[in-house]
Amino acid sequence: MDNVNFRTHYEHEEALISLRYPVLYRDLTREIRKVFEIESKLKLIVHYESDETKRPLNGPDDFDLLVHFHFNLKQHFTIRLYISIDSSVPNLEDSSRWRVSGKENITRTKTKDRFIIEDLDPLKAPRIESVSDPLINSYFIEENSSNESDSDEESIKLLKFIGKGGFGSVYTAFHDGKLVAVKKGEFDADAEEDTSDILNEIEFLSDLRHPNIVKYIACGKDDTNIYIFMEYMEGGSIAQYVKLRGNLTETEVQKYSAQILSGLDYLHKNNIIHRDIKGSNMLLDQLKLNVKLSDFGAARKLATLDRSRTDNLVGTTYWMSPEVIRGCAAGPENDVWAFGVTLIEMLTGSPPFKELDPLPAMFKIASTEPNFNNFKINIRISSTLINLFELIFVPQNNRIRVSSILIHGWLS
Repeated sequence: MDNVNFRTHYEHEEALISLRYPVLYRDLTREIRKVFEIESKLKLIVHYESDETKRPLNGPDDFDLLVHFHFNLKQHFTIRLYISIDSSVPNLEDSSRWRVSGKENITRTKTKDRFIIEDLDPLKAPRIESVSDPLINSYFIEENSSNESDSDEESIKLLKFIGKGGFGSVYTAFHDGKLVAVKKGEFDADAEEDTSDILNEIEFLSDLRHPNIVKYIACGKDDTNIYIFMEYMEGGSIAQYVKLRGNLTETEVQKYSAQILSGLDYLHKNNIIHRDIKGSNMLLDQLKLNVKLSDFGAARKLATLDRSRTDNLVGTTYWMSPEVIRGCAAGPENDVWAFGVTLIEMLTGSPPFKELDPLPAMFKIASTEPNFNNFKINIRISSTLINLFELIFVPQNNRIRVSSILIHGWLS
């Protein structure tokens, strides 16, 4: 088996780290700490060099894409990395506020401060210095307090298991008298450093209000898991609905698309890129009349916190745009591409190239000039929908915007 070589720089030192392919992100960070004698409590910032520009890796998702793409296409035999330490984020292992809870009984405590919004481009985002204690203004999972008169704490019990995804497991629970969904994602010791940013970001996202986005309610953490409390949608996902009922008619797809685009337009106007548009992230109410976007922003990052997972990229490959696969910046245009793929998913039951394994599909998408004719759709669709597809599946700079799709003839 071939090796992947990483020419790694830290302060004034340089080392060549060689690891067997496929490479896990946790194995790389462990080797970096070992070679440069970096303590485990310090937060690593890993940058890679692309076109003489240093860009930060946003966890295992970016790392998997970087390694698989370069290794399989033989573009580079050595990947150059630059390591630095983020001293603005405290070691969460030393915080007495984060304590072990029972597996199904958790307590929520809230304090106040400010939040950090998700940057539009994680691969080019500047590192932001923390201006205050990042632990403040988050919800924490703590062991049950013996002081029952404390009005700031509320005991929450996980109820019914309702599903499992790339981020972990989903349960129901009661929060402020309402049934909510609780996403529970595991993380290992090397990912502890990332949880503070996620908790802060969810605090920001909880202020968003739109009828077509799932509401973030609260978040919390114990020694091994992070929890996100969200609005509960009883109808399940569009992907599940299509699988059970069969392909949707174009009229049904129009109805759902208008709502999906309304929610997506709201996110974009708030400088939030969804980054994971697909049928499994479109949730329905009990009557299957209303749809809401889920798993945008921080909720999706749960999948990156368990460094032992190697399937983070697999689930989204078929919806990825060519430019994202090639390493370009993520922006609103990439959500539009994924929306177009989701239209095909609703109409046919699966995204294009689903017959291929994820990596071959990724290479096919990245190496083919964007064009709707690349997709073989064996159903009859209207001429106005064909026209919309021809405006979506084009190079990034020419791609239609969400605001323009909302007034396109197909939706009028």
